[in-house]
Amino acid sequence: WIGYRMLTQRPDEEASATEPTPMPRQDVPDYTGLEVAEESVLGHFVTTYRRGEDTYDESFAVETSMGEFLGECGMGISEVAGAAEPGKVSAFEVWLFDKTDIRTVTKVLMSQAAYEDDELRSKLAAKVEAVLAQPNAPFTLETSGLEVHVNVNELEYDPDGPEPDSVFSKLTVELVTLAKALAGGADPV
Repeated sequence: WIGYRMLTQRPDEEASATEPTPMPRQDVPDYTGLEVAEESVLGHFVTTYRRGEDTYDESFAVETSMGEFLGECGMGISEVAGAAEPGKVSAFEVWLFDKTDIRTVTKVLMSQAAYEDDELRSKLAAKVEAVLAQPNAPFTLETSGLEVHVNVNELEYDPDGPEPDSVFSKLTVELVTLAKALAGGADPV
């Protein structure tokens, strides 16, 4: 599954690291075979982390077509390799907040080396589910009323990391948000 931005972006163009790119609702493709009516999509966002963005933390409002606030979703830095080394990100938190739910659902998206580090994975997975960051291996976050489908569109590791495939140089993630009742084809919000 390739995101809309990735399909329309010219090779000499780069997505803005500081300004997330909301996607037009009518251009949202079917999500990995899930039959999703385009009017049921509440939000379609693509965000990119690049090495050196030490305060990277993106969030997106989830709203109905009438502008009613339902929640938020986003991604931020979860773990760095070596506390004194800026820009050495080895894991990100991807999260979903639903204003009607009592909790925020979070999964941690880990580099290959971090995921294979049993001690680190156990530490992070004690709080939330650990997911290996790999292109085109989507996963879902669900609350009582919302779901967000997450896909890694692009992944590059830093060749100067402490070990191979340990820290991210670039990570582009796509988030598609739906109201749970709509995912099955009910009337749109």
